[in-house]
Amino acid sequence: MRILLSSYSMGAGRGSEAGVGWNVASGLARRGHEVAVLTTEEFGESNKQAIREQQLGIELLEWSCGLQNFHLRESYHAWQNLIRPKVRELLARRQFDILHHVTFNQYRGITFAYEAGLPYLIGPIGGAETVPLPLLGELRGKPLLKEIARYIGADAIPSGWRRYRGQNNGIVLASNEPTARRLRTWGLMPNVEICPTIAIHAHEIVEQPKRLPDTPPYFTFDGGARPEKGACLLFRALSLLWQQGLRIPVRIAGVKEPDKPGLLAAARTAGLPDEAVDLMPFIPRHELLGIMQQSAAFVSAGFRDSGGMAILEAVALGIPVVCYDIPSQQWLPAEFADKIPVRSGHLEQDMAAALLRAADSPARTAEWHKERSAFLRRHMTWDIRLDQIETYYTRILNRTSQP
Repeated sequence: MRILLSSYSMGAGRGSEAGVGWNVASGLARRGHEVAVLTTEEFGESNKQAIREQQLGIELLEWSCGLQNFHLRESYHAWQNLIRPKVRELLARRQFDILHHVTFNQYRGITFAYEAGLPYLIGPIGGAETVPLPLLGELRGKPLLKEIARYIGADAIPSGWRRYRGQNNGIVLASNEPTARRLRTWGLMPNVEICPTIAIHAHEIVEQPKRLPDTPPYFTFDGGARPEKGACLLFRALSLLWQQGLRIPVRIAGVKEPDKPGLLAAARTAGLPDEAVDLMPFIPRHELLGIMQQSAAFVSAGFRDSGGMAILEAVALGIPVVCYDIPSQQWLPAEFADKIPVRSGHLEQDMAAALLRAADSPARTAEWHKERSAFLRRHMTWDIRLDQIETYYTRILNRTSQP
């Protein structure tokens, strides 16, 4: 099959959105498809090196909009506008069977798929998740206003999505029910279906994890400095444990240098000493997974999440996971994570109790790890996700080939 992928973010060996872009492209190429990828130059050299080393049949069509240092949404929209005429020229001289929009995987980022004239698959995309009301009080100022915009759908361009109404040559995949519901209200029914964005490679599933001897206990946290990621709430919960004598620090990955003073100030305000918080810069994914694997627990204090890739990676490593019970984590069975109920007036106390359970939890049984591994291999591997994508391609092409 000749596939044209639109993948604004795509990076070999990367996590999160860039990792999704790479794994879809490389997985399809390994299955014998002809794959061309519209992308930026951000990870160009590492992508080209991986393509050469792995002997993948991937053609990179790289264009830069020159706005990589601006806000992601503005950069993405500028890139979309830049490549529109280039895509028209490309399609005038080359034939593709299907166009698949992979990333930017948020519904706020409209794609040009509707005007390309090809059968199309969009997604999975998320973005319509909202912060539960008990957690809304944790936000102030601009983050609060942005969240209100999410509640009413004013953070997207519904007129752009409405251009898909009446089209029967494609499917839009939503990564969760809130996003599917939002898109359907804009008239995309019945061509909206739900499919998870995230996946893990089967070889990354640790069957029986082992901690290195004499490793000091610590928690790992993936949130960074964005308010909706819950760092301030985590600091208050951790402070309760330190006051009780349980002095376990937290390592926060992927912290940008300008964000460090604010995070340290928030930790001090919560009553934590500086040694309770270890701020780490961005590090290669394999190094981060090694740090996560040796931690007492992985903590995701985010108030909302479109995918949950870091949580999936922690579950694959077999370490305790602490997160809020929010709609975007519905893919995760409760037996594989301590999912905290969102209750007004009990936020930091409930988080502290979950952290304490994780720190005190005995080693998981072999049967528990067997069930965890079986669940991941049955539902959450890249082979499973690529099977689903190919099935969608076939359905779309069969539909459009009918008279």
